[in-house]
Amino acid sequence: SVPTIVPEILDYTFSLFPNYALAKGMMDVNTKASCFQFGGPGPLCELPSPFQWDILGQKLAFLGAGIPLWLAVVLLLEHVLAPKPPAGATKPYDMDKGMEYEDK
Repeated sequence: SVPTIVPEILDYTFSLFPNYALAKGMMDVNTKASCFQFGGPGPLCELPSPFQWDILGQKLAFLGAGIPLWLAVVLLLEHVLAPKPPAGATKPYDMDKGMEYEDK
């Protein structure tokens, strides 16, 4: 049904952003660990491995996959937005050219 699918889609979408994946992973680990502070181990409170897929594993996988993704985005933006040398220039392009009058 729609009420259960939308949060899953948003969770996977937001997990592409490193700050969300890191914060959500830390929150999930803290939520699972806080059970022992308030009730101790028991049938409702078992200490799972923090690297299980639904606790921290998925977030670590998204963080690892995000490294080449965001690197590619940054390199593409740098390539597109970097100043281009003038056509027919034979010497290296001086980006500070024309800035000598800036201090006056």
